[in-house]
Amino acid sequence: MKAFFASLMLFVLLGQSLLPDSTGNPAAGTLWQKPLYGDYGAEIREKKPRADGLFHVDTPQMIHHLKDLKVNTYFYLVWHQPSDWDDLRNEFLPAAQKAGIRVWVYLVPPSETAIHSPEPYGKDYVAWARAVARLSLRYPNLQGIVMDDFSENLSFFTPAVLKAIKDAGKKENPSFQFLPQIYYPYITDGLLKAYRPYFDGVVMSFRDDQFRNTQKIDRLVDQIDTMQARTRKVGLPFILMLYTSKLSATPASPSVSYVEGALKLALHRLKLRQIQGVVTYLLQKEFTAEDNENIAPSGMGYANLFVPAGMKNRNENNVQWVQRIYLPPSPSYELTFWHMSTYPASGKPISIQKQLWIDDCLVWKKPLNATPSEKWVKETVHLTPYLKGKRTALLSLRLSVKEKDQADWAYAGFDHLQTKGFVVQNADFEERDKHWTVMSTSRGLIGEILIYDPGRRYRVYQAIKTHLTAFDLYQTMVESTDQPLLARQADHLLNCVLLKQDQSALQTLEQMTQNLIFDKSVSLMAKKRLIQEIYQLYRILDAQSLGNKAVDLSSSTAFFDIPCTPEIPINSDTHSRADRHIAGFTNHQKSFGEHDRTSHSHPGHKKQTMANRAWSTFLPDRSPACENCRRHRQWPGGFQEC
Repeated sequence: MKAFFASLMLFVLLGQSLLPDSTGNPAAGTLWQKPLYGDYGAEIREKKPRADGLFHVDTPQMIHHLKDLKVNTYFYLVWHQPSDWDDLRNEFLPAAQKAGIRVWVYLVPPSETAIHSPEPYGKDYVAWARAVARLSLRYPNLQGIVMDDFSENLSFFTPAVLKAIKDAGKKENPSFQFLPQIYYPYITDGLLKAYRPYFDGVVMSFRDDQFRNTQKIDRLVDQIDTMQARTRKVGLPFILMLYTSKLSATPASPSVSYVEGALKLALHRLKLRQIQGVVTYLLQKEFTAEDNENIAPSGMGYANLFVPAGMKNRNENNVQWVQRIYLPPSPSYELTFWHMSTYPASGKPISIQKQLWIDDCLVWKKPLNATPSEKWVKETVHLTPYLKGKRTALLSLRLSVKEKDQADWAYAGFDHLQTKGFVVQNADFEERDKHWTVMSTSRGLIGEILIYDPGRRYRVYQAIKTHLTAFDLYQTMVESTDQPLLARQADHLLNCVLLKQDQSALQTLEQMTQNLIFDKSVSLMAKKRLIQEIYQLYRILDAQSLGNKAVDLSSSTAFFDIPCTPEIPINSDTHSRADRHIAGFTNHQKSFGEHDRTSHSHPGHKKQTMANRAWSTFLPDRSPACENCRRHRQWPGGFQEC
C-alpha cells in the first residue's frame, strides 16, 4: 500500500501541467445531459465600495467558494445593487465560464419589484430576455432566466406574456431557456399543460407545503415523486431547491440536520435521475454568527411551538411539550416561567392560546397576541391546588389553535422554568430530546427545542460541501471510466457518504484510487482531476471520522488546494512514461514495505518511505506521520492505521 501511494504521487506530479484551469465551456445543448447541482444567491460583496459608491459582487471569492462546493451551476440574482447586471456581464460570467460553471440570471417578479426594482430593465421582462439571450452568445455558459415566485404572479405571467418573453430571447439566441420557480401546491397538471410551450424545466422550492416550514422533511420524497411524475408527463426537467437559510414566516433558520437530511434525499433521487437537478437556496458563504436568532432569555435554547401559514383546522388542535414531574411532599408548589409570542402585524384576530396544563386541568392561559410580538414576559403560577397530594403529574406547555380556518402563521416560546416544591428537568431547554416530549394533534403543528448555533452557517456549508464533493466525484468517475468496477465503487462511495458510513467511504476511496491509476479508459487529465477530488474528500471524511475539531475546513485554500509543482515537459510519450514509472514502483512494493517496517521506530523516527518523501515534496507544509499515530497520519502518505 505504501508503494502504491508513492506511485500515486509520481503519477500526480507527472500529470500536473496537463490539467487546464477550467473544465471547459458548458454549452446549452448539453444542459440536461448531466445532473445539475448548484447554488442560488447569498452573493459575497466586496468589503469596500468602489468609486460609484456601490458594494460590488466579489467575483474571485464567489468563484472560489463555488468551486470549493463543487457546484456546476449558479443562479445569479440581479436585484440587490444597481451594479449587479454590470458585475455579471463584466466580471462574474467570464470567471464562471473559465471555472466551468453554468449561470442562470435569477429575476424577481412584479410582486417583489415594489420593494426594489432590478436594474436596468425593471419589470420589462421582454427586455431582460433579450439582453440575457444576447449576452449568452458571448458567454455560452449563460443558460437563461429563472423567475422567482412565478406561481404567486400568475395574473401577470399569463401564457401570452410568457410567450412574448420566450420569443424575445429565442430571437437573439435559439438556445435561450426559461425556468419558473414554483411551490408544490401550484404545480398542477393544468398549469404545466398551459405553460408547457414556454417552460424549459421547473424549479420547485421545498418548504413542506401545505405546512410551510423548514423543520420537517418526511414528505420530501413524496413531493419529489409526485412532481417527477407530473413533469415527466409533459417532458420537463425537474430541479429541486432546498432552503439553507431562513424562510420567512418561520421561527428560525433550518438546522444543520435538516439541511443535511434534505440534501441526502435529493442527491439519492438525483443519482437515480428522478430529478434533473438540486439547488441550495441562499447558502451562506461568509460564516458570521446569526445573532438575531439568539433570542432565548436564558441560555441558548427555548421550547418553540409553531403554527405554520396555511394551517387548516377542522377541529381544535394543539401542540405541546410534556414532562412527567415527581412531587415530594411540600406545603406549596409554584412555577415561574418566561413566555413569548411572534405573529404577523396584520391586525387580524388570532384564535390561538398559550396554555399550561397539569394532567387534564387547564391552570393558565393567555391569548397569543395578548403580549407584544417577540417580547419575553415573566409569569408565575401557583400550582398547589393542582399538585397537592399527588406523587406525580404531567406538566404540559401547550399552544392551542381553535380557529377553524387559521391561515396566518404564529409561534410561541417557553423558557427558564423555575420551580418551588418540585423539580423540572432541562428547565432551560439547553438540550434537545431530553426529558421533554413533543405531542401534536395535527401534523402541521410543530414543536422543537430551538438552540441557537453561532456556527450554523459554517456547519451547513461543510455538510453541503461534503455531499456535493462526493456526488461530483461519483458523477465524474461514472462519466470518465468504461470499467464497471470503478463505476460500482463510485456508486458505493456515494451511498456510504449519504448514509454517513465514513470508514467504509474511506476504504472505498483507497480502492478506487488504486483501480483508477491502472484504468486505461480514463485520460491522464481526468485521472489527475479525479485523484485531486479523491484526496479532498478523503481529508474531509477522515477529519469527520476522527472528530478533529481543530482542523479548520473552512480554509479550503490552505487545507485542500494542492500547491503547483514545477512544470514538467509534456509530450506524446508522457502517459506511457507515467505507466512505466508506476510499474517500477509496483515492482519494488515488497522491498519498500519491508524496509519501512524494519527501519521505522516510534516515536521520533528518522527515516521516511519513498512515498512519504514524495508527499513531503508535494506538500511541504505537512509533517509525516508514523504508523502508530493514526491521529496524525497523512493520506495518501503511505502510513496505515495501527
